[in-house]
Amino acid sequence: MSETASASEAAPAPPTPESETAVEPEPAVEPTPEAPAEPVATTPEPAADAEPVAEPHAEPVTAALEVRETVRLAVPERVVAIVDDERPFWMPVQEMPRGSARPPQRVRPGRPPKPPRRPATGLIALLVFGLLATFFAWVSAEPLWLAVGHGKTGTATVTECTGAGVGQRCLGEFTATSGAFTAERVRLLGVGEQRDAGTTVAARMVAADSARAYVDAATSVLHLRWGLGMALVLLCGAGIAWSTGALRLETRRARRQAAALSVAAPVLVAVAFLAATF
Repeated sequence: MSETASASEAAPAPPTPESETAVEPEPAVEPTPEAPAEPVATTPEPAADAEPVAEPHAEPVTAALEVRETVRLAVPERVVAIVDDERPFWMPVQEMPRGSARPPQRVRPGRPPKPPRRPATGLIALLVFGLLATFFAWVSAEPLWLAVGHGKTGTATVTECTGAGVGQRCLGEFTATSGAFTAERVRLLGVGEQRDAGTTVAARMVAADSARAYVDAATSVLHLRWGLGMALVLLCGAGIAWSTGALRLETRRARRQAAALSVAAPVLVAVAFLAATF
């Protein structure tokens, strides 16, 4: 019995199919103090009876990637550099005016104002134009009242005449039609050829204290007299504005105010004469 047992122990066991196909694992590498342990990737060997697995074909993806790279190299991205001076300026919301969704446009600077005139030149021109405006307002006040129907009609008797044409000067006596008053030694305007002493002509006066009587004064002639006179008054105002340098001030508001005052001054003088001769 002992021999039989020893013989059975000494004889090797017959190989089985499972033992033939099994793969012995590779011994792991033990780490040493000098070099750190690195993991070793083990790939299991495929079995003999296993069917091969078909791997996906990667050619289309590679072709697409190559096309994309080619297009990207052929058409580079356009980079636009913005200079600091050309950047658009946008105001903050707090600084924008209410009721406006757009930022205010930049206003072009106007022309620089001209240098002011000399004070002496401005003062002399102011006096000259002021005196001319006063004269034109004085000679236009009475024709304006007579043209609108304010005045007295009557007869004038020529007492004396000197000169001729524009320089003609005639004096006479005016008597109202109603006999309300009689004015002596008044100046007769528009006598013309009726200049002999003692000649009686129809005339009109604004009031009893007036110093002038208008002979044969038609309404159209009276309108022409006061119209020309008032136009010259306005021209004198424009001359004052130009000669004093009112249009050369710095701001537009100052120029407008100075020009308005220059024209308003002669007009006020004319209004004063109209009130005095009423």
